[in-house]
Amino acid sequence: TSRMAASEADGPRNAPCFTDGATTHVDDAIDGMLFCNPQLVELEGRREHGMRVIVRGDWSRDTTDHVAIVSGGGSGHEPAHAGYVGAGMLTAAVCGDV
Repeated sequence: TSRMAASEADGPRNAPCFTDGATTHVDDAIDGMLFCNPQLVELEGRREHGMRVIVRGDWSRDTTDHVAIVSGGGSGHEPAHAGYVGAGMLTAAVCGDV
């Protein structure tokens, strides 16, 4: 196998990766996760401030019968914590930058 030169990896004509770039990677991954999992929602108005918060769609602030569990971290390996949001798991995940 040959290695691709760094200059060859740049630009949209090559597709060795499934992202458009590091600056949009986390937002793209979250958009895809939300598209594929309609039971998840994103807190509105947070991305503009650098915050990405994924929440269970059935969660309510008024719920008092259980404790909300929130996890978060950087997104060096995609926004991994968001994959654990759901019934019986996390209530929400805060996704940081790569």
